[in-house]
Amino acid sequence: MSKSNMGHTSGPESDQHFEVNAGDSAALHGAEKDNLWEWTARVRVKKYEVGGSFLVELFLGSVPTDPRQWRTSPNFVGAHYVFTNSVPGRGDAEVEGFVDLNDGIAEHSGLDSLDPNAVVPYLTHNLDWRVQRAGGEPVDLASVPSLEVTVFATPLTWPPGSDFPVPGERRAHRGITAGRPGGSGGADAGSS
Repeated sequence: MSKSNMGHTSGPESDQHFEVNAGDSAALHGAEKDNLWEWTARVRVKKYEVGGSFLVELFLGSVPTDPRQWRTSPNFVGAHYVFTNSVPGRGDAEVEGFVDLNDGIAEHSGLDSLDPNAVVPYLTHNLDWRVQRAGGEPVDLASVPSLEVTVFATPLTWPPGSDFPVPGERRAHRGITAGRPGGSGGADAGSS
């Protein structure tokens, strides 16, 4: 699956994507089937706040200074796209989407595990994001006050004889992005 499609979380394609990510990440790191995790970043933002269509791009590692290089950067891990029309029906309408982080963590981190004890410190120091208009112009994060990027980890179990992992309760790790423009507010909590 290409990096530009990593924000999709519903429909038949997501089931295939989910299976591949869980299996690839576990195989890559030699993880046991009883210690699997699915890491995602939830992006929430007011749909009309930027004044046109835009995207929120996520990176693991440094972000190029030239916005034309953002989507081709080796540190780019995915994006959430927000498409708007020219006549907002509800100026306060919020949209949200999820960007898979497992492939990026496996590719960039050098970690031997997707366990939160290993991944939380890595993401805290390496996860970054930018906002860009559909035409390529960067948007200052301070001008998008509704933007909230929150990281979630979902434990997975692999029942004997099952072809697919079974997700457990999703856990928010708000501290990873808290205190930064567009980061999560509040303390770590359950699945909200």
